[in-house]
Amino acid sequence: MEKALGSRRADSVPEKISRILLSLYSRHGESLRGRRRPDLDRLAEMAVFFAAKCPGIAKSKLLKMLWYSDFLCYRRTLCSMSGAVYCHNYFGPVPLAHDLVVAYMERMQFIALKPQSYGEVEGERVEPVAEFEADLFSPEELKVLEDVLRKFKSCSATALGKMSHEERAYTETQLGEPISYEFALTLKAIE
Repeated sequence: MEKALGSRRADSVPEKISRILLSLYSRHGESLRGRRRPDLDRLAEMAVFFAAKCPGIAKSKLLKMLWYSDFLCYRRTLCSMSGAVYCHNYFGPVPLAHDLVVAYMERMQFIALKPQSYGEVEGERVEPVAEFEADLFSPEELKVLEDVLRKFKSCSATALGKMSHEERAYTETQLGEPISYEFALTLKAIE
């Protein structure tokens, strides 16, 4: 009986995280979600895509590639890929409550985080756990993912952070402020 209760509690953690994130994201208007209902599994699949294609990808780089993917998708289709809300963070744009987002991805076994030393800096690398489910995405969305991969795969996390800091979405918002998808129309680093 004790074991059954414990496993039910463990199984409910991702559900609780999901409810918190969906509630948080749903409070924001469509302009902050890219005209899409939040879909954490699509966001997680995007992470799986980049983790599989960029072995050893730093968590900070992955978060920026997710942002560029959602915003580039919005620029091309007027609809984001995941419905995630992004905010201005010290190191660049990241999903709102990104620690909870990453915890959800880990608990649902999409990705795994591993400690990694980047010279003098300690960080985390992201490894895929699940196989990428390409059938969840349209051909246009898959092209966006491939284009973001092609553009940023060889960039370091630091270089990508600097690029994101030059985007109007970053320069015209304040720390912690949600970023409107309207800024997708002004992307500089990728078209």
